[in-house]
Amino acid sequence: MPEYIIGGFREDLKTVHRFYLRVKIMVRSHLFVKRKKQQDMVKYRIFMLLLLMGFGISNNWAQEALFTDVSEAHLLINPARLAEQNQPVIKLQYRNISLTENIRHTALFASTEIPFHYSYKKINGGTLSLGFYNESYNSYPAINTSMGTLAFAQAVQITSSSVLSLAMQCNFYQKILNKQNFTTGSQWDPYLGYNPSLPSGENFITHKALFYTLNTGIFWKQIKNNSTHHYIGFSAYNLNRPALSYTSGGTALRLPNKYFLIAGYKIFDHSDINLIPEFLFSKYRNEHTIYTGLQCNIATYAGNPFLPFDDGWITVSGQYANNRSLSVGLALSQPRYKAGIVYQHHFLSEYYREAGSVELLLVFKFGKKKPAVPPAQDYRMSEVRRYFKIEEGRDTTRITKQEEQQLTKERHKPVSLALKRDFKFNFNDATLNDEAKQYLDELAELLNRNQQMTIEIIGHTDDVGTPEGNWIISLRRAQVVADYLISKGISPERIKVTGKMDKEPLFPNNSPENRAKNRRVEFILTQ
Repeated sequence: MPEYIIGGFREDLKTVHRFYLRVKIMVRSHLFVKRKKQQDMVKYRIFMLLLLMGFGISNNWAQEALFTDVSEAHLLINPARLAEQNQPVIKLQYRNISLTENIRHTALFASTEIPFHYSYKKINGGTLSLGFYNESYNSYPAINTSMGTLAFAQAVQITSSSVLSLAMQCNFYQKILNKQNFTTGSQWDPYLGYNPSLPSGENFITHKALFYTLNTGIFWKQIKNNSTHHYIGFSAYNLNRPALSYTSGGTALRLPNKYFLIAGYKIFDHSDINLIPEFLFSKYRNEHTIYTGLQCNIATYAGNPFLPFDDGWITVSGQYANNRSLSVGLALSQPRYKAGIVYQHHFLSEYYREAGSVELLLVFKFGKKKPAVPPAQDYRMSEVRRYFKIEEGRDTTRITKQEEQQLTKERHKPVSLALKRDFKFNFNDATLNDEAKQYLDELAELLNRNQQMTIEIIGHTDDVGTPEGNWIISLRRAQVVADYLISKGISPERIKVTGKMDKEPLFPNNSPENRAKNRRVEFILTQ
């Protein structure tokens, strides 16, 4: 065969071989790119997940879930608010955060708060609290956290209407590193993609860390009309900044400080409804989160036949945070329990639009509240003045500076007194006779001379009639007294009106005389 033919055939073979190699490289490159894109997407999702959880494997730290109902999460926000508690309680809070369809983060917090009632100068008791916290993730590499906490808060009366609380807290942590699904770049094969059988390149010396943190808080509130009107508090967590590392040769990083600033102001206050805007600022590492919300509290009464509740509150709340989350909540507070639910939606990104959380709250109340008001008695007005240390016939709005300091020293905490009067109401009647007006004239004079004093008027009935009718007439009896006091110059803002039907009789309703005594009004004077 001629040489030029053989040479041409060789060139053709080389061309075919080069074409084959080129196609092979293109196919392998395509498969590599496809695998790499898939793996990159998985890595991206894992990265986004860790970012959403506020967690990085490199720094070993995770911030506890911040419960939306901050009014009950004192141990996680500001332990100084424990001093507001006036009866023993057990609290359960549960939070389920859905990051994606298959990825969930759950947090459970159980605590108990035990108040101690004592008084020494301006120190008015304290509260001891114990709690247990646990959070976990159902999949992907993460650190599962368990925490036990112990805190004590002490209240100090600053003035007759303001209280300052101080607290110290110690948290004991156990953090467990979940190495399942943990991946590194060392496990990436350029031809086969991710290979979990390859070593991760990380030398883990432990998967468990034990440490403790020290925290503190301060909280100040102003009291008006016998309830909190506005407040502000600051707290600092992780004061001792413990350090740990999960890998050998790695740098042991210290736990960053965490700070909270909380404030609220009651912008509207009626006897049956109030509005409280609330502000919360959180700083952790380089993250600054601002929460703004509004609480609407609606009163419930045992005597209201249209609501099957006892004396308490229904709270409707809303909150927005600069981390693009919006929440709405509903809670019911009663003498023996409190229950609530909150839904929070996170507007995070187009990949995690479904991210949201549900939070449940249960509070069980035990024992008796610290008695703030003595049992109702039929006091004469002179006895009322002596109880409040008011001299007969003296205008207490004009006192010397020395006398004012003495009065402030004697009245460093609110004082309340309950009065009962039947006013000889006829059946199904709410009119005032001359004797009642004479008594109310003296009461109005007392209130006008003491502008800091507030009054709650409670109407009662006997057991004759329907619940709806008795509730209406009990409110009418209280309201007619309130209207008379307002006509004598008492501000409506200082008056609260309540109707309790026949739920609190002083005498058995077994005779006309006893029923007449139960048709009455009661006054609670607070200074």
